[in-house]
Amino acid sequence: MNPMCCVKTIHAERLGHCREVIGIGSSNGIIGHIIMAWRGRKVWLRLKKDYSITENQYLFIMPDDNRVLNTCVLGYIGCFLKKRYFSGAIIIFNNNEHKYNITNSYGKEIILTYLEPSRITALLKYYRLLQFKSEIKVISFYEPFGSDGLLKKENISLEYLVSTYFLDGAIEEGL
Repeated sequence: MNPMCCVKTIHAERLGHCREVIGIGSSNGIIGHIIMAWRGRKVWLRLKKDYSITENQYLFIMPDDNRVLNTCVLGYIGCFLKKRYFSGAIIIFNNNEHKYNITNSYGKEIILTYLEPSRITALLKYYRLLQFKSEIKVISFYEPFGSDGLLKKENISLEYLVSTYFLDGAIEEGL
């Protein structure tokens, strides 16, 4: 038996395993995540250019189509911005079919915009890779890490969760 034949087989198996781990030819491996993050960077640069995003503006990303959660958060964004001394906010939705009304009694500039779900996913991949802006809130029970189980706990209302988890206590001051 030729020992070189066995070595070639082992190397081929290892190479196949390495190809799976780093994701060559798949969208679930490391390379697929990096490519998606690169696309997210392009989305971010486009948003930054289109809306002239500054350090004094907050970015809210609402990747889920959860109308109840989104409406609850929108009701308190003005209060949140006032508490944090921000001049305005850009709010990104994944669904342009819902028309949201926003109560803005604090005189802050609030821009509502729509992005396709695939572009929001890419933007979130980029955000997970590199926190490109510190003034970002992802309003979701599932992205980037999930918190849906919090609502199933006893005595936790949606308003309390929005206030403490998403908006850092803005509701208490707003009441």
